[in-house]
Amino acid sequence: MMKDFNYKICLIGMPGSGKTTISKEIAKKIGYNFKDLDQEITNKIGLNIPDIFKIKGELFFRSVETEELINLIEMNHKTVISTGGGTILHNETILKKTFNIYLKCDRDILISRIMKNKDRPLINKDISKSIDNILKDREKIYSKLSNITIISNGNKKEIVQGILRNLKK
Repeated sequence: MMKDFNYKICLIGMPGSGKTTISKEIAKKIGYNFKDLDQEITNKIGLNIPDIFKIKGELFFRSVETEELINLIEMNHKTVISTGGGTILHNETILKKTFNIYLKCDRDILISRIMKNKDRPLINKDISKSIDNILKDREKIYSKLSNITIISNGNKKEIVQGILRNLKK
């Protein structure tokens, strides 16, 4: 199954759904490399994500995001990639080349997780309204691109076990 996707697994989902945390664990458990797309972007540009948005704009960020996603997918390594929440917006065609796991999380849990880390450029002071708007714009795309959907409301161990069970099918 993974062979069909050049051994690339992408975790997709809303900000706060646990993509980075779960990607690291999955990579470790299955012996793959781990890459965080946002970290790759910050390494390349030399700015954190909010500053890139503020100084260079979202369009610039999305173009670099696409370049870095392509670079990661073309690497000759088995890799689990933690994507940004908005990666799906401009990269549907590219993401059809990877095995995509949608971490679906309840709205209230997303809000509580995001309140702990407010360093997200598209989330404004009214977190619940921001989450509602982003969910409305993205949920269908996440579902359409996913090979499997995992509910990520629970603890890390349960989520990882659910993914591993699905990868073995």
